[in-house]
Amino acid sequence: MNDFFQNADDGILIAKIRDCKRLCDTRSSPCFVGFLNEHEVTTTVAYLKHMDFYNYKFFGGRENSDRVVFGAFPKGEDMADYMFPISVLSFTYKPQYTLSHRDFLGALMGLGIKRDVVGDILVNDGKSYVFVKDDVKEYIIAQTEKIGSVGVTVCECAFEDIQAVQNFFEHDYTVASMRLDNIVSTVWGQSRDKSAKLIKSGLVAVNSVAITSVSCIIKQGDKVALRGKGKIIISNVGGLTKKGRQKLTIKQYR
Repeated sequence: MNDFFQNADDGILIAKIRDCKRLCDTRSSPCFVGFLNEHEVTTTVAYLKHMDFYNYKFFGGRENSDRVVFGAFPKGEDMADYMFPISVLSFTYKPQYTLSHRDFLGALMGLGIKRDVVGDILVNDGKSYVFVKDDVKEYIIAQTEKIGSVGVTVCECAFEDIQAVQNFFEHDYTVASMRLDNIVSTVWGQSRDKSAKLIKSGLVAVNSVAITSVSCIIKQGDKVALRGKGKIIISNVGGLTKKGRQKLTIKQYR
């Protein structure tokens, strides 16, 4: 089983998935774990394939969710989206104030709740949405009056009432190469030396896995996150400039 562990957190995750599967089998009822990030989903799928268990589903509250809940289901039972213990909260505030994904996550963590009960955070001007586990929604509604210094009104809303949200900005860059240190330096305005230190300190993740190699090659579709600074997706890798620099387009989360 150690083949599935890249770090101690993977071992904890596999134990949760194993217990969830056991409860599902024992009680003949669905059991859920998460929210999970992309790396945790990959680890879970590999483990369950090894266990020859396929009666499961991932769902995050919307299509193409970044963070999802794992659900184990009894054989023959319908694996419907509505069965997942997920709620969506709307946060309304004056549109002249600018809030970020980091502002929302910091405020929620400040309430003492764990990261795995919070799913996607969709930030918009004046109204944002946060997907959470059912068992913390009332606590968040009761305890949240501000995000940062901005007053907010929090309430539960229906999934179908979520307004379209552009949750990222697009930027075009050129880089010397697709090495991780080049990407970090260019996108977040760090020197190459500073970027290397951040990476070697484990503060940079690629596809939800901490990477400490500055020479890691980044590809189109990869997600890169710098702790405390945000997350990007490499949405397109184009051709070379006349000076031989690599063109790329990134989506930067708000």
